[in-house]
Amino acid sequence: MTPSGPRSLAVAAVAGAAGGFALLAAVILSATNGVAEYPLDDVYIHLAIAEQIASGGYGVNAGEAASASSSPLYSLLLVPFAGTDFQRLLPLFWNLLALGAASWLFGLILWRAGARGPAAIVTAFIVPLSLNICGLATAGMEHTLHLAFSLATLWAIVRYVDTGRLPGWLFPCVAILPLLRPEGIALALCVPLVVGLRRELRSALVLATLAVLPLTASVAILYGLGLPVMPNSVAAKLALGAVTTGGPLAQMAENLTGSSGRLLLGLALGCLAALATSSGRAMWPVVVVTALPLLAHLFAGQIGWYNRYEGYSISLGVAGILLLWLPRMRTAAVRAAMPLVLVGFVGLIYSRYVDTCTRQRARGLFAAGPDGAVRSRFRQGTGGGERSGPCRMAQSELRARSVWSCQWRRLKNAAWQSAARMG
Repeated sequence: MTPSGPRSLAVAAVAGAAGGFALLAAVILSATNGVAEYPLDDVYIHLAIAEQIASGGYGVNAGEAASASSSPLYSLLLVPFAGTDFQRLLPLFWNLLALGAASWLFGLILWRAGARGPAAIVTAFIVPLSLNICGLATAGMEHTLHLAFSLATLWAIVRYVDTGRLPGWLFPCVAILPLLRPEGIALALCVPLVVGLRRELRSALVLATLAVLPLTASVAILYGLGLPVMPNSVAAKLALGAVTTGGPLAQMAENLTGSSGRLLLGLALGCLAALATSSGRAMWPVVVVTALPLLAHLFAGQIGWYNRYEGYSISLGVAGILLLWLPRMRTAAVRAAMPLVLVGFVGLIYSRYVDTCTRQRARGLFAAGPDGAVRSRFRQGTGGGERSGPCRMAQSELRARSVWSCQWRRLKNAAWQSAARMG
């Protein structure tokens, strides 16, 4: 194993993920006076749904069926040990597993792109924190799994281009992506498009079926229960977005008002621009599975909401830029510096808009019940109502509910203060 071989970069990325997660955990515990809780109430809603699934129902409250989950697979993953204290550790378990897998895959992608030497090791080490993969993991939601499966799909396409054979893990990835997040359908459908354009029609048909059938079955189950086929959370967020009133172009214009949307557009255009080069045209399947999902997210997806929805697309776009452009760098110095500069630049852009910690509307969202449980009041769109879940957070802890999303701002401020004291 060479000093910057594929396994070395993967190990460095996993080590960076472990260090980054530990750092953020320390920041969170400091902000919550040592109380360990998930920063979003959505985790506890998923846990409540899992409890109802285990008892034969589907919803948040016993005896009340509800279309409450935008990630049916994630709710199923939380079913084991339902109703026990150990169940509350499952979101942490799945997120740590996904964090390690995503970091390992990014290390492999870095090596395949041509990153070598000490700079490559440093780049792999800072990727999990710079691209906010560690931050997603501290949220306890399904987004880290979505990111990991997105990178696994991209890596499978890279192997397909290199070897001409479809990796076996690509098929379950295509089926799982839409069940983890609605945004996953874009990447899942790009895979059969690539395979079909390469004239492997039978495999393309199988992949297209896998992309659509599991999600269709999930919708059919909701319909059979007499529930809306669109989850309540998705409907509420769409009602707040421009896509329902002005269409995809209006949604894209809204997304581009923030730094995150402009970053996504830049990454997508960077991937598309590779088609103008001979090496980029040879890697056109990578362009399809990176640029098209990013553009689809800009046209129809949400950006913000504790800055977790676009996390997968940013990692996907950075990986695509490295795969498509790094091999074209001629000099060794540029090849060594480009990945580090790109990852660092994206991290700095992230720090400009991942600043929701001090600006969230925490007031009025939560009220502690007599037993200490937290009832969450949602006033999204025109809908109201209350949802209760097995939350056990005190009011003082709720102020830190989005601390994961302002990780860079906290760390930068601490660094500047330390530098000022030293000066």
